[in-house]
Amino acid sequence: MPAPIPREQDPSIRIAHELSAKESSSEMLVQAKGESAALTSPGDVGDRCRMASLSMSQHIQTHVDVEPGEVTGATVREALEGFFATNPRLRSYLLDDRGAVRKHVVVFLDGESVRDRQNLSDPLPAAGEIFLMQALSGG
Repeated sequence: MPAPIPREQDPSIRIAHELSAKESSSEMLVQAKGESAALTSPGDVGDRCRMASLSMSQHIQTHVDVEPGEVTGATVREALEGFFATNPRLRSYLLDDRGAVRKHVVVFLDGESVRDRQNLSDPLPAAGEIFLMQALSGG
């Protein structure tokens, strides 16, 4: 897998300018690889624009036919939700009906299993790595 491009050098990421001061909200848009996310204030840009790589085991890729990619968000949940927007079949493979990680799926963040399997609220570090795999069980 090629090394990720540093965020400041990635031409696919564009941060839109703050809307005019005359507007009632200071909403901004962040565009990353064609996807948009609304922000409530300029201070949110650093929190919401953390970019991470997302990859998965070959087993998951075989069953869902999805390629690794780049994701953005402040938490693992936000990053995955953005990825699910373009890969909706992956959601039902990884998450149950309540949105929690399925029993036999493991989500790693920078090499460690996420702490919050229910809400996926673990903070996404800048240039983090999310890895998804199906856990094996039995004997």
